[in-house]
Amino acid sequence: MAANEVVPGSITRHVIDNVKRIRTGHNWSQATLAARLTEVGRPIRATGLHRLETGKRRIDVDDLVGLAAALEVSPITLLMPFTAKGTVDVTAKIQAEALAAWDWMRGIRPLQLPKEREEAVIQAVAFQGRSIPIGARALDPQLTAYYSQFEARPADGAPLDWDAHEERDG
Repeated sequence: MAANEVVPGSITRHVIDNVKRIRTGHNWSQATLAARLTEVGRPIRATGLHRLETGKRRIDVDDLVGLAAALEVSPITLLMPFTAKGTVDVTAKIQAEALAAWDWMRGIRPLQLPKEREEAVIQAVAFQGRSIPIGARALDPQLTAYYSQFEARPADGAPLDWDAHEERDG
């Protein structure tokens, strides 16, 4: 192995597979994707895309977001294997059920939840509180009733002023 050779980890392999899958699904060449990347403000030459797709070029966070914008998908679409079944590699040492991993990536729940429902809801709500700004949360319907008891609402039942709420709760 050369001194500067890139050894892709499990998530990098998912990104590589997804970039190829989505690019070819659009019937785009690497040159076409390179042009789109320039349009979105994250230029990568076609030769760089070839190196990326063969695992010889690192993918940094800015590349990932640029690729997602150019390919017209969410960044998590690139990070996860395109499946909702079975287990997926999250890291070299962590595997999770595919749906649990997707929920984790979307900030809905931690990778592992306890079996006991009440404790699972408490952990999921706490996880969302750390992961998603309050005005952007889209809670699982099963969690909504539990979560709503923690939301302060004006006496008239009007929606919260999210900006004021975030300033108050930090």
